[in-house]
Amino acid sequence: MRDYILKQGPAQVKAADLPRRKFPRDKNGRSFHESFYFRTMPGEGKVHRDWLSYSETEDRVYCLHCMLFGKGDKPAWTVDGFHAWQRANQALITHETSTQHIEATLKANIKEVSVPLLPSLEQGNTRTKAINREIVRILNDVILYLGRHLLAFRGYRESSKEALRGNFQDLVALLVKYSPALSTYLSHLEAAKTRRKIKFLSPNHQNQIIDSIAQVIRNVVMKEIKEEDGVFSVAIDTTFDSSKKEQLSFVVRYVDENTCSVVERLVALKESPSTKGDRLFETFKEVCDELGLDWRTKLVGQSYDGALNMRAEFAGLQGRVQRECPSALFIWCTAHRLNLAVVELSKSCSEAVDMFGNLEAVFSFVGSSKNRSKLYRDFQKQYYPSKRGRMLKRVKATRWMSEDDSLETCLDTFEAVVSTLDEEHYSQDASALSEARGLQNYFLSQRFVMTALLYRKIFTELSPVNKVLQKNDIDFLAAMDSIER
Repeated sequence: MRDYILKQGPAQVKAADLPRRKFPRDKNGRSFHESFYFRTMPGEGKVHRDWLSYSETEDRVYCLHCMLFGKGDKPAWTVDGFHAWQRANQALITHETSTQHIEATLKANIKEVSVPLLPSLEQGNTRTKAINREIVRILNDVILYLGRHLLAFRGYRESSKEALRGNFQDLVALLVKYSPALSTYLSHLEAAKTRRKIKFLSPNHQNQIIDSIAQVIRNVVMKEIKEEDGVFSVAIDTTFDSSKKEQLSFVVRYVDENTCSVVERLVALKESPSTKGDRLFETFKEVCDELGLDWRTKLVGQSYDGALNMRAEFAGLQGRVQRECPSALFIWCTAHRLNLAVVELSKSCSEAVDMFGNLEAVFSFVGSSKNRSKLYRDFQKQYYPSKRGRMLKRVKATRWMSEDDSLETCLDTFEAVVSTLDEEHYSQDASALSEARGLQNYFLSQRFVMTALLYRKIFTELSPVNKVLQKNDIDFLAAMDSIER
């Protein structure tokens, strides 16, 4: 409002504008005169008093600058108004030369000069914000794309001189061709040549955007859970990541009321240096507190593997949770129990131990040589021209599904495996020749054939059950029915 009044300027009414074409007179016959709007300065002529404002209804004059920017210690010129016309000339000079008036006039002049700049500054800020939002929107899309496809963000070297700078930087460089805003922003960055300028492409800003996206996802999940009366169950497991750190994955399960389907959401991944029951319980409470989950009253189920730190009745995670939340029914992961049963079955049979040990050995033998890998691919093209080429699979000690995959691949490409081992008979490497002969003799023996066919029949029955047990919408009755069949 002050800027608006200052822009309008003082009310300097002229006699010609009045109804009677003259200013009203006081009891002494004196009146306001238009000459008061100007001050005569020696050598400069008349100087306009742009601060003097006349009120037609009050028949008084006021100081516009002191009213807007003064300290309020001159009520005669700001509140009451001046009307002693007999001494008007001297009073006007006295006021306009006072310290208070000069300070107010300086503030008014500075404000008046800056007022035209404010719209342009605001327009510039608005334009900058719009450009920044567009840039961040593009970077969000890049991050979401890399996340969906499980691709690494950063390269080994990300300097502008490098030909390949990692997936994130290279995708941004590709989108520059189609986004004027992003192209302009990168041009400004290159021209600035300074790190003090905000760089949305820096690793720190990438992490900030990733964290923001993660928080939005968590908020949506928490909102969906609360809309379903807050009832949920949890599935927790620990595993090593690529850096050999123990990571605890926290999955929540709840029913979507709109679709009447079970929904699984990974809501947290926490580093857990200790896997003892008490430490896991503390981590469990920390995650629930961060997400705002009322686990003491709304948790109805918990599912873990069979490790003692998870399933133990007293010291395990499930026991500690159930003591504070009796409704949290513990379910030992049925797929994990089936996995343990098959693993123990295989360990108890010497023929099975030999078979899976030799499957691992042939995987390492063929895969450790580029020449043998090429021979294996060439023989597949020769024996199975209409089929897609395959690679031998490793047998992992903790998951029997890997045993199924390894055995199936070996049997489906049996001729190619035997021929690859047979070619090694011409090798000059005595160690490789000996290993190839031993593996070939085993795979051509009755022991392997009978054991392999038996286990293939077992896996044919168990693999579909394992896949069913790992579906996110499986319930306890359906799991039991799948096992009984």
